Amino acid sequence: LLMFPAGLGIAGAAVATSVSQIAACLIYVWLLLRRRLVRWSSMLRMPSRASLNTLAKGGVAVQIRAIALNVAFVAVTRSTQRLDATGTGAAAHAVAMQLWQLGGVILFAVSTVASIVVPAELNREGAGKRAARAAASRLLAIGLLLGSALAAVQLASSFALLGVFSPLPEVQAAAKVPSVIGSLLQVTAADSMGILFLLAICLVGHSRKRLLRSCS
Repeated sequence: LLMFPAGLGIAGAAVATSVSQIAACLIYVWLLLRRRLVRWSSMLRMPSRASLNTLAKGGVAVQIRAIALNVAFVAVTRSTQRLDATGTGAAAHAVAMQLWQLGGVILFAVSTVASIVVPAELNREGAGKRAARAAASRLLAIGLLLGSALAAVQLASSFALLGVFSPLPEVQAAAKVPSVIGSLLQVTAADSMGILFLLAICLVGHSRKRLLRSCS
């Protein structure tokens, strides 16, 4: 809407991203306050050194994984910007990435559940490693089914959706093959989708942070 109808171009994409991120943050904070999961006093209070140490130890593996993903995305973006002087290749890459990430919202929701369920089963009285392993297996099966279903849906609709993301015929033509590849990768590839995303979260839940750092 902001890039083409409003005529803002790349600046419109930046504005849309900023507005959506700020709106999402405000909605999350409002929901947390409404459900009394947090309070203004606790959000504005500096955490203790002990809690910071715990967060640092538990989150370093996830941060390394996030850094590895961002480095990969930056490298890919740098390469696509040099494909041609017209910018068609870069635009096609951006469109294909947007289509690829549509299913990530659903799969990310499943991974969020995994990050809660797996450690909860691991520490629940009377459960332990066997129950956590069973929960992780169920979630991996759900991830496989969802990834396969999303791949099928995107394969069937990706060409029609290309016109939604770009009105330029040359960009739509250049994005067809990447969009098909991205649809197939919904099942297993790219650590932010499908099975591998859930595996990464399960490793965190099982406190296998050293293995997750190595994989990242």
